[in-house]
Amino acid sequence: QDRNKSYGHPLDNHTQTAYLITIYLQKKLKTDVKISPEDVCVFHMLTKISRMSHSPKRDNIVDIAGYARNIEMIDEERNHRAQVT
Repeated sequence: QDRNKSYGHPLDNHTQTAYLITIYLQKKLKTDVKISPEDVCVFHMLTKISRMSHSPKRDNIVDIAGYARNIEMIDEERNHRAQVT
């Protein structure tokens, strides 16, 4: 809940990040790639997995679970917004 107040709903926050990554990769790779908010969560999980391979810490597992929950929240919010509209 505190993160929602600070950064907005994961759908909005990760959509913004996905947009920025998409623009960056399109220019860098000269391709029409499109990154989703769920992709952003997976990228964060991969960072945590990479850190775990170097130095396992409980915090990384907690964060991985949090990003997995964000994917679920994104799906729930998308469905909610589709019903409201």
